Amino acid sequence: MKDRGHHIYCREQNDNIIVPYDARVPFPIGTVITIVNYSGSSVYINTEGSSTGMFIAGDGDYTSIELFNYGIATLLKVERERWVISGNLQSN
Repeated sequence: MKDRGHHIYCREQNDNIIVPYDARVPFPIGTVITIVNYSGSSVYINTEGSSTGMFIAGDGDYTSIELFNYGIATLLKVERERWVISGNLQSN
C-alpha cells in the first residue's frame, strides 16, 4: 500500500515490478502508481497470479508488460483485480 499515490523509481538493470492480487494488497479502486525506469534496460511489470489482469490502454489484457529503458508508465486500478497501464510499453 505504500506505493499508492507515489512512484516507483527503477535505477538498476533487471528490476521487476509485481502487481499483487487484491487479497494480498487491497489497493482501493482508483489507486494510481507511476513507474519510472531510469536504467539502460527494460523493466518488466508482471501480475501476481492469473486472477490479476492488466490491460494496455488501446490494446488488450496481459500478465507481463515491458517498460522500455528510460520510460515511464502509469498503473490505474479500475476493478478489484484489474489494472489499466499506459506509457512506453510493449506486451510480452
